[in-house]
Amino acid sequence: MGERYQPAGRLPGIAAYEAAPDPRTRMPIFRQPRNPTGRAYGRAELEAVAAFAIRHDLVVVSDEIHADIVYPGNPHIPLASLHPEIAARTITITSKTQSFNIPALRRAVMHFGVPALQERFFSRIPARLLGSPGVTGVDATVAAWDDGQPWLDEILAQPRANRDWLARTIAAELPGVTMRVPEATYLA
Repeated sequence: MGERYQPAGRLPGIAAYEAAPDPRTRMPIFRQPRNPTGRAYGRAELEAVAAFAIRHDLVVVSDEIHADIVYPGNPHIPLASLHPEIAARTITITSKTQSFNIPALRRAVMHFGVPALQERFFSRIPARLLGSPGVTGVDATVAAWDDGQPWLDEILAQPRANRDWLARTIAAELPGVTMRVPEATYLA
């Protein structure tokens, strides 16, 4: 592993695994942004995840379903976008179901960082887990990707206002209570 892939920081889960590695771990699931905590990981933290996966020869399933629900100052950085070495071992799961409030349409996408990774795993995924795409879910997802960003930008103002109101109210009325202000998602 080259010098540029050294982690700039440590994540608690990584430190715990490093202290007591489990050789059965082959494919961790990494959720980012984190739901329900609202944590949006920065580049240094993602580099730490990448370095960890490379060091332990792991394939990472990166659950990025809440990627559209991030607040200003907290850009979403796809794990697989860091560099080719982590892309080659990342399966990214994404969907428009959360950000566009269409979860009943059950449409998600798996992206394999490189064709070899897809060939390695795709044939091993049971067909019942892949489902069959319903035309409504496909059309809604395509519409969200193609035309939905202006709507999403407008609608995200409401959960952001709710988050800010809650943080102010807790600070003003409950001085003994602290709140970590979410950087992403719609839960506090």
